[in-house]
Amino acid sequence: MNTKSAGTAFMKLWIIWAAIAGSLIIYVAIPLLLGDSLPQSMESGIPLGTMRTVLLGVGAVTLIGAFFVRKRVLKGEGPYSMDAKAQVPLNASDFMKKYTVAMIVSLALSESVGIYGLVLFLLGDNFTTLCVFIAISAVGMFLFRPKIEDLEELLRKAQGEDAFGR
Repeated sequence: MNTKSAGTAFMKLWIIWAAIAGSLIIYVAIPLLLGDSLPQSMESGIPLGTMRTVLLGVGAVTLIGAFFVRKRVLKGEGPYSMDAKAQVPLNASDFMKKYTVAMIVSLALSESVGIYGLVLFLLGDNFTTLCVFIAISAVGMFLFRPKIEDLEELLRKAQGEDAFGR
């Protein structure tokens, strides 16, 4: 994998990141655009306060889980690991595929927190709750964004170099 194709693959990761981040904007835009045409409450009998608390907890666990899944994959554990000590060494193309998997999984898990807020809003919760969930999701998206420095460090480790480039 040459520098040009690595750059192209990394650009694709940024496009994926931008698309997922754009979906968060759409989740906020839906209530703003539909305004009064959305029902105020669906009278579903669901205790929204309890559901909000549960989904905040699930959201926190989701983001923590995304962090550990990403870390595990990038560290060299699990089915999509990038183990430098593997019997068959990873080439740069395989490495980029696995990095992409780690990125997409962590970004999708981060986005799901915003979806929790949208679901709560559609069940009758307020716009502020939606914005809180979207903000939490956006923080996760920011933390898990593709970083060229991380990719370079991981490539060095996969090629057997230490932190000093030896």
